[in-house]
Amino acid sequence: YIPTGCFPLDFSLLGGIHQGRGTVFVGKKNSGKTTMAKRVVAQYQQKARGYLEEGTTTSTVAAWVDLEQMFDSDWATTMGCDVGAMEITEPKHGAEAVDIIDALMQAKEVGVIVVDSLPAMATLEEPSHQGGEQDQSAMEHRAS
Repeated sequence: YIPTGCFPLDFSLLGGIHQGRGTVFVGKKNSGKTTMAKRVVAQYQQKARGYLEEGTTTSTVAAWVDLEQMFDSDWATTMGCDVGAMEITEPKHGAEAVDIIDALMQAKEVGVIVVDSLPAMATLEEPSHQGGEQDQSAMEHRAS
């Protein structure tokens, strides 16, 4: 488990976010989803450093796929993230984001991946060969 840093939420989740599973934070705009994700990254990094010192892990990198291209490194640092130890990417379109996420999932050194945000993945302009609904369907198929 990766603790969220929010005791009531961690208690409800029986310890935190399940590592190795997808977790989605849902809420209205400006409700704290990105802040919670940064808290999870900070908690993961702290936990991973402890395991690294013990020699029991090799997964120490936290990855942030910034689809909104709004990553605030100062705020992330304030939240406890070690930004220098993060892999931060800014894909230009949804299909590129899917490729990046796939590569990150295959990387042994990456222990947590944040995608900020999923709705932005569908709204990013991407190269079109087929057009409209077919492109969206193809992207969804690649993501599954």
